[in-house]
Formats: sequence, structure tokens, C-alpha cells
Amino acid sequence: MSYSKTQIIFGLLGILAILYATNIYFNKKVTATLVDTPVKISFMVVEPPQNVCKDCFDTQKIIKMIDRVHNIKYKTSDLSYDNVLSQKYIKTYNIKNLPAIIVSGEVKNKEILSAWKALAGKKVNGRIVIENLLPFYDLKSGKVKGVISAILLKDKTCQKCFDENEYIKTLEQFGMVVSNTTVYDIASKKGRGFVKKYNITKVPTMILSPDAGDYSGLKYSWKEVGTVEKNGWYVFREVQKQNPNYEKI
Repeated sequence: MSYSKTQIIFGLLGILAILYATNIYFNKKVTATLVDTPVKISFMVVEPPQNVCKDCFDTQKIIKMIDRVHNIKYKTSDLSYDNVLSQKYIKTYNIKNLPAIIVSGEVKNKEILSAWKALAGKKVNGRIVIENLLPFYDLKSGKVKGVISAILLKDKTCQKCFDENEYIKTLEQFGMVVSNTTVYDIASKKGRGFVKKYNITKVPTMILSPDAGDYSGLKYSWKEVGTVEKNGWYVFREVQKQNPNYEKI
């Protein structure tokens, strides 16, 4: 299955796991296999408060990816939010978002430096702190960032139109989390309301909650495919860039 320009736009920037895979994996795979001595490091994960962020980023994805790309020997440990050490580390390393990964050991080894750069890791007291892994729990606001709600609009009478659920699959393909999706037919009362409110001219289309802006890559590239309304919602307008089988209304 080939990806359209629009699909690639969704994942170009701001999705750290994807950035890491594309920028580092192919460049470092061969190098990692040639290094005789593994880099010894430890990962300590500080988890968000219990039951507040079921959709928060799975830090094991990052750890496994680093292990797959680089020649490392590592150990991991998890700390719950209410652990005394967690509170100490949050203060010491000025952690703002959870989950956060604190990396110690041979973090200055040149064979592993590219990983910290790709993951926007910050150096604090000889360790690397990785924390902007969406979705995350924002300690200052007490809110979860990066969990999107989506409204899909379709015309059920359009036999040639592509499946509106392709939008959600594309977002998830690039690491974006959609927790709530509602589908409306444009002939329904609510569907007509959205068409009028956002001046929708092509379907199927999607409207994303302001949380989509938490993903910087989408936020800065959205102008190529849609608009950001005054209320902060993202309206996808260039439907033909996703799939040629659409309908003008």
C-alpha cells in the first residue's frame, strides 16, 4: 500500500518515535552491528499518576527501538508517580511531562549520542531525560496532552467515496492517538450542522479536536491540507489528497 503526500505530512514532524525510526534506524543499523563492546546504560521510567492516562505513551517502544538500532546492554526499572524517588527525580531533573525516561550509564558514548538527539533528550547532571513523548500527562496543568477526539463526516449515498475510517488509520499509523471517534452522515441533523458551521464542501472528511495541535508536526503542516478554526478545531479540507474517490457537496 503506497502512502499519499497527505499521509506522509501527518507523520513528518513531532512524532518522536517515527522521527527516531526514519532518521536513525537506517543510518545506524550497520554501525551498531560493527561495535564490539555494547554501550552499557540504564533506563528509569517515571510513570504518570495511576488511572489518569490510560493512553499515555508506551515507553517500552522507545527502549526497544534503541536496543534494536544500537548495540547496547541495558536494564530498566519503573517508578510509580507517588514513589518518593519519583518526586525527587521530577524535581531534580525538572520533569514537566510523564511518562519520562531517565537514562544513566555510558550516555556520552559516541555510538549512542544520535539517539538522545533524535529523541530531544536533555542533559541533566550527567544523565539524559526524555519526556516529550505524546500522549503524556502535563504535571503543571494536570491534563493529558495528545489524545484526540475526531468527527468524521460522510455521505452514505456516495457509493464511490472512500471509507472515512481511513483517516483514523492514517493518524494511528504515525503514532497519533485518537480516543473518541464519532461518524455523522451529512444528511443527519448534526451532520448538516457541522457542514454549515465549518463550510464543508467535500466528503468524507474529518474534524479534529484542538488536542491535535499537541503534535507539532501536524500543527505546522496542517496548512497544506486544512484549516484551524477560531475554536481551535482542525478541519481537513483537501480531501482529494487523501483519496481521489470523494464527493463535492
